[in-house]
Amino acid sequence: MKFQLHWLKRWKWLAYSQSLDGAFCKCCVLFAADVGAGRGIQRLGHLVVTSFNKRKDAVKTFNAHESTDYAFMSVASSKQDTVALQLDKNRKLQIEENRRRIAPIVETVLFCGRQGLALRGHNDSGRIESLEMPVVNDGNFRALLRYRASGGDAILDDHLQNSGRNATYISPQIQNEIIASCNNLIVGDLVSKINSAQCSLATTVRRSRRR
Repeated sequence: MKFQLHWLKRWKWLAYSQSLDGAFCKCCVLFAADVGAGRGIQRLGHLVVTSFNKRKDAVKTFNAHESTDYAFMSVASSKQDTVALQLDKNRKLQIEENRRRIAPIVETVLFCGRQGLALRGHNDSGRIESLEMPVVNDGNFRALLRYRASGGDAILDDHLQNSGRNATYISPQIQNEIIASCNNLIVGDLVSKINSAQCSLATTVRRSRRR
């Protein structure tokens, strides 16, 4: 029985050595200590210090190896956070918090786009110091953010009032980046639909000529 290519796709940590004619766990080869790894210092053998070439037992062996309690195996299988996130638990919380903070900003840009509203106005840069409408109109985007925060969006309200001056995420540059990202998503979706269409351009041209 030969080594199967689809095994590499099924088990992302798996690697094949042509010179040794066998399989290895690339995570364990790189990070496992020579004396062993995991709780109780599990002995290292096939897939780590020696190649695995008993093809008929491959699926059973690969599943068993994936169930070991090596920390790096859990990370490779997405069953456990990366070491960086484990060392800094607040980092994951901060990532989630940042996503919650920027969500209403993105939604406001999308709202303006759907309604055909211009985002910009006079003096449309810098922090929003107050939820009160300014004397000088600073644009629909900032006005809608104030309206939303005043209407009960506590996360947005806290962000506008307390974020650092270099982390407001409401500048014209950020607005343009959000618009560009939306454009990329829309274009990508259209291209995907066109590529998956059953009728090609050449077929369409031929049909139009017959009419």
